[in-house]
Amino acid sequence: MDADSVVEPEALTYAVRAILEDPERVVAVAGIVRGVNGSIVDGGRVRSPSLQLNLWVVMQTIEYVRSFLAGRAGWSQINGLLMVSGAFGLFQKAACVKVGGYSTKTVTEDLELVVRLHRYAREHKLDWRVVFAPDAVCWTEMPSSAAVLSRQRKRWHEGLWQTIAAHRAMCFRPRYGVVGMLSMPHQVIHEAGGPFVELSGLVLLPLAYFLGMLSFKAFVLYMAFAFFFSIVFSLMAVLIDQTLFPRHRFPRDALLLLVFALIENFGYRQLYLSWRLAASWNYLFGKISWRASTRTGFATRA
Repeated sequence: MDADSVVEPEALTYAVRAILEDPERVVAVAGIVRGVNGSIVDGGRVRSPSLQLNLWVVMQTIEYVRSFLAGRAGWSQINGLLMVSGAFGLFQKAACVKVGGYSTKTVTEDLELVVRLHRYAREHKLDWRVVFAPDAVCWTEMPSSAAVLSRQRKRWHEGLWQTIAAHRAMCFRPRYGVVGMLSMPHQVIHEAGGPFVELSGLVLLPLAYFLGMLSFKAFVLYMAFAFFFSIVFSLMAVLIDQTLFPRHRFPRDALLLLVFALIENFGYRQLYLSWRLAASWNYLFGKISWRASTRTGFATRA
């Protein structure tokens, strides 16, 4: 658990319950992380959840909802979950000791540890599972400026590359089951390689149109489909979150999330793309370094 995080009173209970339901196999539990920015924290608890009216915070909130509810929930069902957030996660100590604990050779030690747990389990024929507990809620402070957010996301992407390199032998190997055939290839192709594919699309489609290789109608349809799919995905994640796991009590917060889910593809997504490309460059040319994040602290009652 990170020092800038606050867990809900029942969060640990839900996380432990996930282990007790399958104590022989579950070695790690991922909780869900939410942004505490704008909320009132008193006595170690989030007393009044609210969404800070800040572009960067709202965009991250949408990303977190999409990542946890649409991504991690699905991977957990097929035992392909690779991420237990450093902000809040529960690990079986014995399993972590067996695999050597956290690595000092990556800037995203949480991701690398989970991948190593999966790898060790497959190599030693152990039926270990890493699961997601959506009711185990942790509130953490999100970066509230472009500069700090940029440093954080670059570090995450550099760490992704490091983890892929360290465990590249797992990719497309049936020996490693779902993780080897789906999860790791997804990290390589979609997460690490995705920025290059997205950049090529943003460059080649307009170029094809201006060179007369693509009609205006086809150009518009291609771009519209790409943006439409992304928008619908974000909207569905926000709606599921607000319906099944509501935390923000104010209608304004839900409205903000829905509105920004519509517009995040026009500017923010391209900026995020540039950060991931820069991180890839840093990794490929050996320019990785730890980037500290500036925190402003929690809002408390007067």
